[in-house]
Order: sequence, then structure tokens, then C-alpha cells
Amino acid sequence: KERKGEFQQFGSPRHSSPPRPSRPPSRMPSARRLTTLAAVFVATAATALAGVANGIAPELAPFGGGRCATSAGWALLQQKTHLQRGGLNVVSGEVVEEGQGDFTVVIIPDTQFMVMDNGYSGAWLQEWIDQADWVVEQKQVLNIVAVIHVGDVVEEAHRPWEWANFFKGWDKIEAIGIPWSVVPGNHDLTSMAQPWASNRWDDYNRFMEPVFNRNPRLEANFPPGKYENSVVFFEASGIEFMVVGIELGPSQESLHWASGQLNQHPSRWAIVNTHFVLWGAERGIDIVGWAKKHRNVFMIHQGHDCAREWNRVHYNNWGEPIQEVLTDYQCSGDGFLRYYTFRVTEGLVDARTYSPSLGRFETDANSQWHFDFRMDARPSEPSAPSTPSLATTLAPAPDGNFYREVTNVGGWGGLCTCPDGQTYNVGDKYDACADGPDSLACEGGTPGECIQEHDSTRYGMKVTCATAGSTPAPALGPGGPAPQPAPSPPQSAPSPAGDNNHYRKVAGIGGWGGRCTCPDGQTYNVGDLWDACAEGPSSLACEGGTPGECFHVYDDARAGMKVTCAPSGVSQPSPQPDMPPAGSASGLTCAPFSDWPSMDGVTCKGCTALVLTTPHNTCNTYCQSFGHVCVAAAEEVNEDCQVKSSHQCDEEIQGTSDMLCTCHASSSS
Repeated sequence: KERKGEFQQFGSPRHSSPPRPSRPPSRMPSARRLTTLAAVFVATAATALAGVANGIAPELAPFGGGRCATSAGWALLQQKTHLQRGGLNVVSGEVVEEGQGDFTVVIIPDTQFMVMDNGYSGAWLQEWIDQADWVVEQKQVLNIVAVIHVGDVVEEAHRPWEWANFFKGWDKIEAIGIPWSVVPGNHDLTSMAQPWASNRWDDYNRFMEPVFNRNPRLEANFPPGKYENSVVFFEASGIEFMVVGIELGPSQESLHWASGQLNQHPSRWAIVNTHFVLWGAERGIDIVGWAKKHRNVFMIHQGHDCAREWNRVHYNNWGEPIQEVLTDYQCSGDGFLRYYTFRVTEGLVDARTYSPSLGRFETDANSQWHFDFRMDARPSEPSAPSTPSLATTLAPAPDGNFYREVTNVGGWGGLCTCPDGQTYNVGDKYDACADGPDSLACEGGTPGECIQEHDSTRYGMKVTCATAGSTPAPALGPGGPAPQPAPSPPQSAPSPAGDNNHYRKVAGIGGWGGRCTCPDGQTYNVGDLWDACAEGPSSLACEGGTPGECFHVYDDARAGMKVTCAPSGVSQPSPQPDMPPAGSASGLTCAPFSDWPSMDGVTCKGCTALVLTTPHNTCNTYCQSFGHVCVAAAEEVNEDCQVKSSHQCDEEIQGTSDMLCTCHASSSS
């Protein structure tokens, strides 16, 4: 979001109505506030006791299924106190022990306008101080076990006085020893004009480093010595949690690191904290899709958008819910925050939206709701996915090689060639390719180069090759042979030698889908025809084969993938796009376009094609990925061969999902 009513990067204008007139919020002196709260406490307790005398339960919580005995008492409680069920028992005055019983996680939305302290959008510093004071006051009452700040800490990251204002509130929260997580937002960038610069978080790290160094629950941070990505642990009522803080518009390296952290701690329930999920989507960054691959992620929280708030549910690869939530109240002022109370006995989590400055709740459906949460379960406990998954639904492949999705395998990696000549795109062993080819998840085969670039099609993928001359697939466990997918060639690569089926990435194919079985028995993971599986099996991108069920579950491995099966008993070459000339006027030679990876469906003259920007980012890296050298790089006009702007081969073309690359076969290829 930008100031002065400009449009944000995604969505509608920041203000749907003119900002409120600037006004300093009225404040009650602290002594008077305490006196008033005491009076309210006595009044509500008396009301509750009167209810007991009449056989009415003294339930004071705004979300526990009951209310005060009188509507007047309930209104008074909502306006003036923050007493919550599972925290303070009003009748007995008993406060729950820290870490026991119900507990609460607090979300601090964007503080940028409040720390400016000039009334912009009705926001003032005192509202931020009120939020911090409220957290301190409610630590025991609500049993607060963690505080999470979603970013946009300040308005301009280079202004020391804004950081000083932020720490006027944050120091109070830090002082009471609650585990906390903070991530940077776009206003915490060193320069918002250069959001992808290598030094983009220098100011953020300069001011936040001393605070992170004091964080006793900081488990890990990335890159080393920097804090735009972090992991924080906390526990409550015997349940283990982790907050995975991810920078705005994360690099693939950052997501790779975060995946490693999640896989190292599979028994901890994870909250992903990032400033805005869609930032970087145009560069191929898909945080929700990434999170679905990690079973311990149950919530994604974000800010940034002055839509104020919303919540939606996604389902991970096991069919289990992930709550995606947005909270950003600064554009309307009034100092609202969000908190979640985990009701351990009931297995529910209550979301509440509250303004300490106004002393009131918001109660619409986006402000107040609840969701189920299995307090007695560990995310690592085995359970059958509700929809078939890549690793558990296929019959053994005819070649006997076992290619499947597993845990603890990353998205860096390369090719593994089995003794029968089949080649598989596999991930690394989460060691950042430290051992070169030996880092590949390649058992019994010949590993190739381990490429330090994230590729969603190999993320989590491992192959166990059959011994030369044998065919049985390995067993997954007791009860017989493990089901296994057929080989899935690397993204946009031709099918393996000897396989006449043409499996490739094309435009117009989605990520929902399923399996296509060709006449020769080979099975392929293909996407749908961008029709949301409306035609059932017929929606699969399966030509000449037998389509299976079309699943309403997004899978990166099949997004854009289509297969054209060879007719039964017929040996024929795989279909290919146009062949570039062996030699053009410029003297360029290159491989057939069918051998080019990551194509975007457009080929041009002179060894030039429109290719996907991700994961290569530059034409230089793209051409090198299949043994060529870059000759020219450009951005196209409109998904065609017309050049809009020319670029250097090693230059990253900003703001586009594809690029025109001219590649020449090197002398060694």
C-alpha cells in the first residue's frame, strides 16, 4: 500500500472513503482508568453472583456460549473490561497459571501510521502505546503466550525517530518475556523504489538486530546475521508451536530455508507470519502453495492491505485446513488488534478483534469467529490424506523405479539416471547441495549436478532405482509393495528415451487434476483444462489415454502439465514444436524447441523463444540450464515475438512472468 490515496499493488484503492479528520484521541488518566475498571469489576461480579442465585451460570466470556445475567452487565463488560474465559475467573478472582489451560496468541497489525504520530488516517502513537500496555495488562488474564507483529513496523525505514516511537511500545512487550515474532513489510524496505534490491532489508536489520539478539526464543534466522526470516518457538498447555517469519516477497532460498525448519520440527504446529502473501506472485512466488506441502502449518497471518480484515480456509496436501488471515486496521485508525484464544478442552480457537484505545470489540464475521483445532494431536501423527496424494495412490511403475514425494527433500536438486536409462528430477537432501551430486535424493542411480535453484516440480521428490535387470518396486512398509508414481519428466523436458508419450508443460493447463494412463501402462500427473474439473475425468489434460479422477487439489508438480499418449502398439516420435533452423542469418544453432525447458508456448525465429521467468530469472541462467549460452534477452509486447524492451543477458527483467531468450548451443553441448 502507498500513501496519498494511491493504488496498492493488488486490489482496490486504499481508501474507499475519505480519511477521518485528524484528531488526538482522548485518553483517560491511568489512575482514573484503574478506578473505573475496579468499579466495573465489582459491578460485573455482583451481576454474576445474582445470576448464580437465580440458577444462571456466571459465564462472562464473549465467546463461551453464555453471557452475563443481564444485558446491561454484558454491555458494561464489553465496553470497559477485557476479562476472558479461561483467563480470569470473576467469581473467585483466580488467575490461570501461565502456560496452563486456555491460552492466547496476540497479533499486532501494521504500526506504521501510529509511530508517525501525526494523525494520518486517524492514527496516533498513543494507540500503539495502548496496545502494548494492553498486552502487558492481559498477559496473565488471557494467558498470552506469544505476540506476532505482521510487518510495516514503521512508515519510512530510514527514520530513526519512527523506530524510537515503535520501541516505546515494543520494549514494554519484550520486557515481560513473552515469545515474539516480527517480520518486515514493504514500508520497512530500505528503498520502496527498489523492493528486490540485495540491500533491501539493511535498515530493518540495523534497528531490529539488537532486539532479535535479546529474543530468548529465537531458534533460527536467515540469512546468517540477518533477521528478515526467523523461527521462534513457544509452548502452551503441553502443545508445541513455532512461528515461521518469512520476508515480504521471499526468495526461493528463503522458502527453502523455511521448509528445512518446518521439516526439522514436524511435531510443532506452525504459524507462518509474513507481511503479504501475494507480494511477489508475479515472480512465481506462491506462499500458500508452498505452505500446503508442510503438514504442521495450520495458519498463515498477514497485514498490508487496508481491506482491514478477512479470513479464508485452504486445505493442505493431506486435506487438512490452513487458516489464511489478514488484519490491517491502521487505515481506519482506532487501534484495533487481533487475538486468538485456544480453548483446550473444547478443541476450538476463538478469533477476537479489540481496540484497547476504545475499549470495544468488533463483532462482524471477519472480526469474530472460531475454528477447530486438535489440541491433543501432533501434526506429525500419521493419517490418511482425504484426497489421494502423489506418494500414495499409484500402482507400481513397470520399470520398477520408485519415484515419490517424501519429507526432508528440498527444491534444489537435479537429475538422477537409473540403470534402465530413465531420468528423474529429484530434490536435494536439504543440505543446500553441499555434497554436490551426492546431495541429490537419488538412490541406486547416477546423480547429475545439484543445481542451487528452487524447482517446484522436484520439491520433495526422490527416486529409488531398481537394480539393473530387476523390476519389483520397493515396499513402503508392512503389507506389501509401496504404490508409486510413474516417472514424471522434468518441467517442459521431452519424455525419457524410448517413451513415445509426449509429457510436457504447456499454456492453458491448471494445477487441479489427476492421473492419465497411456496405452503402454505409463501413468502421468496432469493438470486440468482450467475448468475447475467441471467435466470430471474429461477435464484432465490427457490425450489418447485413460483419465482418472480430477481432484480439486492444487499440485505444483502437475500445474501446466499435459500428456499426449502414443497409440497402442505404435512406435512414433513424440510431437515437437517448430524446429529452429540449424543455422540462421546470424549463424546461431540450438537444440530443438522440444528440448528447451520452461517454455511459455511461443517460439520465434533465430533460436528465440518465450520462456517462464521462474526459476531462472535471467536469460543467461536459463540458457545455461540446458547447455546453451545467452545471445540476447528481451521483454515481449503481448505473449508474442515482438520486442518491447531489450536487456542484458545477465539482467533480471522486473515485473514479468516470462521473457524472450535467444540461446545458442555452446561448443561443448
